[in-house]
Amino acid sequence: MIDLDKTEDLARLYRMYTSVPNGLPTMKRALKVSIARRGKDINAASLTMGENEGRTKAIGAQQVLTMALKWVDDILLLKDKFDAVWVEAFKRDREIEASLNEVCQSPPWLIHC
Repeated sequence: MIDLDKTEDLARLYRMYTSVPNGLPTMKRALKVSIARRGKDINAASLTMGENEGRTKAIGAQQVLTMALKWVDDILLLKDKFDAVWVEAFKRDREIEASLNEVCQSPPWLIHC
C-alpha cells in the first residue's frame, strides 16, 4: 500500500489497528521493518552499483560522487515517502512519528557507507 500510495487504505488500516489493544505496537513494528528493509535495499543497490563500476574500471572521483548523490537522493525520497504517509494516513500520530524517527536516527541498515 505504501509503494502504491494507497493513503486512504492505510488510513483505514490505521483506524482499525488503533481500535484493538496490540494494534498500534504491531503497526509501528511493521513500519520499522519496512523502513529498515527499504534502507537495506538502497544500500545494496548502491554497493552493487559500485562493485559493477569497479569491475570494469577503477572508480574515479566523479563516479564515487555520483553514487553518493544517488544514495542520498534515494534515502531522502524514502524519508519523504514515509513523512507523507505519516501526515496523510496516520494523522500525525506522535507514537508513529517516534517510531519512524527512531529507525531513521539509528538505522540498522546504514552499513559501510
